[in-house]
Amino acid sequence: MEFDLLCSLALMSAASQLAEKDTYEAGTLRPLVQTYTQFLEDRVVQAREQVSGHFAKNGVTVPSVKEAIEQIQKEQQFERQDTLAEYFTLQGLLEEGKASEYVLNLFLCLVFSGGHAECTLVGVDLVFRWLRLSTAKKQNLIFATWSYGAFERKNMEKFIKSVDSQWFKKQETPLQNRKNIICALLKRQLSLLANGATSASKERQVSICKEQLLFLLAV
Repeated sequence: MEFDLLCSLALMSAASQLAEKDTYEAGTLRPLVQTYTQFLEDRVVQAREQVSGHFAKNGVTVPSVKEAIEQIQKEQQFERQDTLAEYFTLQGLLEEGKASEYVLNLFLCLVFSGGHAECTLVGVDLVFRWLRLSTAKKQNLIFATWSYGAFERKNMEKFIKSVDSQWFKKQETPLQNRKNIICALLKRQLSLLANGATSASKERQVSICKEQLLFLLAV
């Protein structure tokens, strides 16, 4: 699931960036996908190295997860921005070090999936997905997000409004999870692209987002 999600994010990001250009040159998609993939892989590996010793020493607890997120924020220097469509792809992260809360939580999930705890993304109907961490010892579930830190469920539910009382459970297969995540990011892009003046570049981006959505909904 981890590799597939990473590749899906890279492909979506490359398609969106290429749609900005007036002309498409054959053979440009693959190297751009590889650039995004390598960028994200490198950053995930760096962040894992930063927190691996921390978790080995302190275990996976609410305080230790909160400290790990703060450590990653300090070292990676990523910033939250939700205002533009590219912040719901990897483009903003690669070019400016900025991304939406949704994308930053995906990054954290890839980092924390490297051992010490099982990590997945939950909350299909939430504004952005939260990380759900559980350890082999079956301790209390931990929920985390880039901007707000880590919480036990009873405390983090103050931040959300969900009509689904089972939002925190893993109810999707890995394929459904990945598909729903990419669809959510594409929908956010479409929503933001609808704002402001239209342009040929924006129309192409809207078109490629819709094409990807239709493909994902059909499979």
